[in-house]
Amino acid sequence: MTSHFSYRVGGGLAWNDPTYIGRQADRDLLDALQHGHFAYVLGPRQVGKSSLRIQTRHRLTQLGYQCVTIHANQLTDSLQNDDAASWQMGLICAIWEGLYSTYSDGFLQWVQATAGLSGVAEGASSQLERLENFVQAFLVTALEKASVVILIDEVDALLDSPFAYDFFSWVERCYGRRVMEPAFRNLNFAVFGTAISDDFPCYKSLFSLGCRIDIAPFTLVETYALNQGFEGKVDEPTMLVKSIYRWAQGQPFLTQKLCRILRDLLNSLIQTDCAPLALSMKTIDHWVDESVRSHIIQDWPTQDDPVHLRAIGDRLTRSPNRKALLTLYKRVLLDSPPVPACASYTQAELLLSGIVIVQGHHLAIANNIYRHVFALK
Repeated sequence: MTSHFSYRVGGGLAWNDPTYIGRQADRDLLDALQHGHFAYVLGPRQVGKSSLRIQTRHRLTQLGYQCVTIHANQLTDSLQNDDAASWQMGLICAIWEGLYSTYSDGFLQWVQATAGLSGVAEGASSQLERLENFVQAFLVTALEKASVVILIDEVDALLDSPFAYDFFSWVERCYGRRVMEPAFRNLNFAVFGTAISDDFPCYKSLFSLGCRIDIAPFTLVETYALNQGFEGKVDEPTMLVKSIYRWAQGQPFLTQKLCRILRDLLNSLIQTDCAPLALSMKTIDHWVDESVRSHIIQDWPTQDDPVHLRAIGDRLTRSPNRKALLTLYKRVLLDSPPVPACASYTQAELLLSGIVIVQGHHLAIANNIYRHVFALK
């Protein structure tokens, strides 16, 4: 098994990827959706949101749900201009494709009949009317047969678009219709993205009443699931993963990257027919420390591939709130006195960068790699 085990750095993991580590977020999200709650997973880049979506979709499908995945960034990127009507039709087609293998004649005729409507020209009411018409003409039929969950990834792509308000208003209406129309109890939504919940339309209604799913770093015990990649290489893989945890502290991207770096180094040192290395904890720690410094921290802008650290730096330095963010980060870095966690927008923005986390009731640097790279000396 170990020879076929491969650490994955960046991108969503397949549902059966052996390096996927289940967390409390997996259980919380599945429970929320099974109980019919609107769920939102908002957090920094590269913490496992897309992988969580893929895992959840697989589990829901096994339970008999019909699942539709919408990539909001792909819908917005496909438009040459901010054409709300075209975006909306793209959304409708994506939902149809997620439910059915082919387009029916009835659906194609409906698309032709409604394509002439201009959401821009006729205003928001006509855009919502088209969505409502689609639901009534086609989606209700699917809801009468099975529960449907629409999973929307990269939802932050909608924030600066002209169709954000209409889309979330439509989602909110779908929940509102549950009281009078039982079929709508079989329709549910979950959104995933790198954004602050307060920035979304309908935050005070839809988001505040929904379930926020917090996606935390791996615990040390959870990280031990990655031991198998080092089996046959060292005689105590648990000690090696424990040393990796000292640096990455459960950050998914950095954990996988450091595991891959160390496994590649071991592969270059050990022949396949050699016995596993017998290393002391002190030797392992020294080797891991040197590897982190030489392969991640030293000259980090050129070694940051796939991009991770540079994205964090850009989020901090290019923000309109740059001065306040850097001031707050410096306070957290010094930790004297500790910075209490609160609901301020600046704290929310700093947390969204991923460079800090909430630990207990205070903010803390997310891991020792960030502490060394972003030392602010």
